[in-house]
Amino acid sequence: MDILRNVSMYILTGLTFVVGIVTLGWGLWDIGSGLWGSNKELKKVLIGIGIGALGAIILGWGAPACLAFFKTAGQNIPLR
Repeated sequence: MDILRNVSMYILTGLTFVVGIVTLGWGLWDIGSGLWGSNKELKKVLIGIGIGALGAIILGWGAPACLAFFKTAGQNIPLR
């Protein structure tokens, strides 16, 4: 059982890392294209800031905190 838990933690860590990097890059790409395009698009820059912030939060949060959050949130769901 410990092997399964360790492997799943490695997979979850890799997944949060990839999702964090992708969303952070996507946010930076939107900021860059909104500011340095032919026409300045403030809406695209704001969306890019939001997506980049989400990516940074996912990267900073990490897999163990994510797993602990969903465990406690799942235990607080009333069944009846």
